Amino acid sequence: MINHHDDDDSSSLFVPCAPASAASCGIIPTHARTIDTVLRGGVRTRMLTEIVGESGSAKSHLCCQLALSAQLAFPSGASVVYVHTEGPPPVRRLRALATSQRFIELFGSAERASEALDRVYMVNALGDGDSMLDALGSLSAALRYPVDAEAPVRMIIVDSIAAPFRDEHAGTVGAGGASSSSSWAYTMRRAGTLHKATMLLKEYAARHDLACVVTNHVVDSMRASDVNGAHGDETRVLRALGETMTSGRRVLPALGLAWGHCVNARCFVTRRAKRRAATTVGGGGDDGVGGVGDDASSVERTFRVVYAPHCAPAAVGFVIRDDGAWGAE
Repeated sequence: MINHHDDDDSSSLFVPCAPASAASCGIIPTHARTIDTVLRGGVRTRMLTEIVGESGSAKSHLCCQLALSAQLAFPSGASVVYVHTEGPPPVRRLRALATSQRFIELFGSAERASEALDRVYMVNALGDGDSMLDALGSLSAALRYPVDAEAPVRMIIVDSIAAPFRDEHAGTVGAGGASSSSSWAYTMRRAGTLHKATMLLKEYAARHDLACVVTNHVVDSMRASDVNGAHGDETRVLRALGETMTSGRRVLPALGLAWGHCVNARCFVTRRAKRRAATTVGGGGDDGVGGVGDDASSVERTFRVVYAPHCAPAAVGFVIRDDGAWGAE
């Protein structure tokens, strides 16, 4: 118990509350109607939002669309940092979206839509987790001193957060299947690097009122049973993490349980082939949807909110066309 004296300044013991307006966040719509409906308007600033999906599920396509949509969400001006960690940068996909009739109408003119490409800053972070962490750390100066004072950075995209932490960088496996000391050391260092990157993104989001969006890969779920018997608790935990079916596989988000507690919102994109897809592979990211839209009868795509502080779990359909993602009617 703290004893207060009459001559004490008790106000010094308390941290003043911030006004409610200071806790408000911006909303960046995706301009895909059904997705924005389940997100209650779109992606939030001051939050770390994760988009999980297998290769070809349209994660990178949604990120490119958000990179343009973020600039429309702030009439006073905005720019986007796009950190790509695998493959070539999705420049061709961004250009295809910006020059589409859809985004020309959204921006008001072809000239303004084209200028939006200049406000998407591509950052190369190919390599291991340390390379990605260095790239994220270098953004601090750009956030404090924007390249364009009239268009500060309002969104950071990391596509993908999992690529730098693939296990091929780990140590060897020792005799009897036991992991060697180098493998254990790598695992611990990787966890530390991922934690630092997460805290850095959250700091940027809170301090600069921007949205952080990261993509994540999937791994196969190895749980033994669906029944609430010996494995019932395991089943409930995995489903809470976002276990789902995609392309006939039961999968989970990569990077494990600890990472799942780092993100504020987790969304899952899945696909189910109806028949052989008629799509063309495009450059950038790992989605393989390029600049060519879905054959509507060949693939069924679903966007699912697993958890988020501002909306309830829900799932909706969407399609990929030449001019971006659209809500499925």
